[in-house]
Amino acid sequence: MKKIALLLLVMIIMIGTTVACSSQKTAEESGTQTLTLATWHASDGLSKAVEGFNASQNNYQIEVKDYGEYDNYDSDDQADYVKGQTMLNIDIASGNIPDIINLHGIDRTAYAKNGAFINLYNFIKSDEKYNEQAFLANYLQANEVDGGLYWLSPTFFVDTLFANTKLTNGMTKWSMEEFLKVIQTVHEDHIEIMGHQSPTEFMTFVGAGNQFLNQVQETVHYDYPVYAQLLDFSAKLNEHDHDHGHDHSHSHGSGSADEDAKKFQTGQRLLVRGTFGDFNEYLGYFALYGEQPATMIGYPTLDGGSGSYFGMGHDLYAISAASKSSEGAWEYIKFALGLDVDQLDQVPQFSVVLDQLENQIQKKIESYTDGQYTSRKGAQLQLKKPNQKDVEEFMSILKNIKSFANYEPMFATEIYALYDDFYAGTKTSAEVARILQDKYKLYFKENQ
Repeated sequence: MKKIALLLLVMIIMIGTTVACSSQKTAEESGTQTLTLATWHASDGLSKAVEGFNASQNNYQIEVKDYGEYDNYDSDDQADYVKGQTMLNIDIASGNIPDIINLHGIDRTAYAKNGAFINLYNFIKSDEKYNEQAFLANYLQANEVDGGLYWLSPTFFVDTLFANTKLTNGMTKWSMEEFLKVIQTVHEDHIEIMGHQSPTEFMTFVGAGNQFLNQVQETVHYDYPVYAQLLDFSAKLNEHDHDHGHDHSHSHGSGSADEDAKKFQTGQRLLVRGTFGDFNEYLGYFALYGEQPATMIGYPTLDGGSGSYFGMGHDLYAISAASKSSEGAWEYIKFALGLDVDQLDQVPQFSVVLDQLENQIQKKIESYTDGQYTSRKGAQLQLKKPNQKDVEEFMSILKNIKSFANYEPMFATEIYALYDDFYAGTKTSAEVARILQDKYKLYFKENQ
């Protein structure tokens, strides 16, 4: 990251002093301008958006540069597996930026803070169709960096936790301290906390909501006592299963899946992580608990506020500050926003455009049939017919999400190494907390 920070300085100079070569006019008689779009692996949605946009008009044409072609999975060096991602980062940092960048998988916040991208509010404020009222307002706010909007994804999903309401004493959200008290009680009662209880996965859940580390706000709170207390508790969970969050749950057919689901339905399991981009998926998590009452409680937070988060879509578009065709780039982004996301061959996700989102949900209600089932990791779960109250509650939940889950972990390798030291008994929880606090505070100080 220090190397990237140094390269960012070069980028700032180059943006101000060089003429971008990323867009060029083709033959004068055609009047068509070519824009380049960089991505680390092209999703189905991106490919269809480019194809559709190019066919829809004659003013602009998009050419895709897919850095995924540089990845080498046959190499003995794991760094070669993500070589394309590294090369794209270097190109962005050095100012060699195409007109449009798909930032999925890129540590984008530092670039935004250093002026690499155009503030999309400059376009949204004057756009007749895609103005601020057209979007889920809190989604735009959650994307902001220092008040600016530097990227936009046509889709999102929700990342949260569902819990047995009886075991959480009816809470609808919880602080870190309340969370710790509940899981201590549940553990003492020999009830499972979640499906696969590796210590490191547990700590990943604890840190999912940017509570102890917030890259946008540049805040670090590992010195809060509850962090070390949670780390101490994590050591009680399957002490011999330190798997860095990989899912070692066994799925040997529908029998084992149904048996697994029964733990939720008999009150023998507290939590399930809910990641969904479909209204029926959302309803399916309640069906997982059967007759047991369930709450979308979210991840624990330091202030006891909402702990449900947005998850980013596969295509996260930014416009280069060096682009000579920013208006054309915005036209492409608008085209991508207008695609029917339900028609794309990818994991279901919600549209960020408010009327399209409402239409998605309404279609699910209209298509409901008696005895409709959904599948959750192999378990067949019967859905109850949704009503308008269910929709209103769900929209209220969406409109109250404040931020994104932490999908940009810095120093991840070092963090897991520290966890290994802790579980091996060579470092205390207090030492781990102090090291993380000092490391991130120093990082933010050095990269201001």
